[in-house]
Amino acid sequence: MKAGSEMSWKPGRTMKVAGELYNAGHITYIRTDSTRTNAGARDEVKSFISQTWGEDHLGKGVVGPDVKGDTANVQDAHEAIRPTRPAAQNIEGLSAEQARLYRLVWARFAGSQMSPSQYERLSMSASATGFEKTFNSTASWRVHKGWEAAFEGIRKEPAIAPPSFNASVGESLELDSTDSESNNPELIEDETKPPARYKQHSIVQKMKSEGIGRPSTYAATITKLLKRKYVVEENGSLVPADSGRTLWLEVAPFYDRKDHGIEGHLFGTDFTAEMESNLDEIEIGNSAAPQVWHTFAEHFQGLHLAALEQKKLKPTPKQLDYFARLISHLPEDEVNRFTGGNPLKR
Repeated sequence: MKAGSEMSWKPGRTMKVAGELYNAGHITYIRTDSTRTNAGARDEVKSFISQTWGEDHLGKGVVGPDVKGDTANVQDAHEAIRPTRPAAQNIEGLSAEQARLYRLVWARFAGSQMSPSQYERLSMSASATGFEKTFNSTASWRVHKGWEAAFEGIRKEPAIAPPSFNASVGESLELDSTDSESNNPELIEDETKPPARYKQHSIVQKMKSEGIGRPSTYAATITKLLKRKYVVEENGSLVPADSGRTLWLEVAPFYDRKDHGIEGHLFGTDFTAEMESNLDEIEIGNSAAPQVWHTFAEHFQGLHLAALEQKKLKPTPKQLDYFARLISHLPEDEVNRFTGGNPLKR
């Protein structure tokens, strides 16, 4: 889902265009999160890298976690998404969207076989007459492209030369004019901001890190959340809607049994990840589907029956409204005696 962070694409759009590229034979199977790649394809792209940018741009090659033996959360029947013709940096005849996504897929694959980029960095501390605080700053510039060469035209190019002013120790510099036309920095007091809301691509990254969902279900899951109005999209961010808050704050707690460990958290990511793992075990033949289903059904029935019993202890909105009407004529101190001084939550 790098199309989200690189190009601000939503998962649905990414999967649609990726499907078009796959059906046209330009990239490999898209519903996978494996990091394995074909050795022949790696050799082919390495040859292209060497001829295009030189031997010094070749790296050791990235080995993913599933290659190292950690196969958790990986649909391993297919290799990682890569171009079917590794030496083809661009493909003719594609639409603008297809060309952008293909270029990103190619850059990711080529970059994985390239050397690290290298930067030089300068740290500076300075003081100004009449100002009590010390100014601290850094400047960096690239001295070797490495894997970033594959992303030319996709990412903004960094600085490639050191600062033009004399940055020697003890050097005095003249400040720019303070007139309105000069490009002077402003002193702005800022406060730490709360974490940003999830966007579609960042929630996919979170789902993947938690082990819930698979490449074939990420986009569909988000679509369902939006369709059922559990969340709404505001300025590209996913915001909980009233029905979503009700589900999470009023319904989910009925199925939260802390004394049952992971299995007691039906709406928890740990439980969902465990179920996904069980399904993977069925797929590769390590578990029997009937037994997994029986275990889940028995567990869910227990949680559901317990939730129904717990729900009986909580009055319904209609019951609360009726009770409110009954006590509406009473003095305030009498109302507080019945409610404990707490407002009635409908």
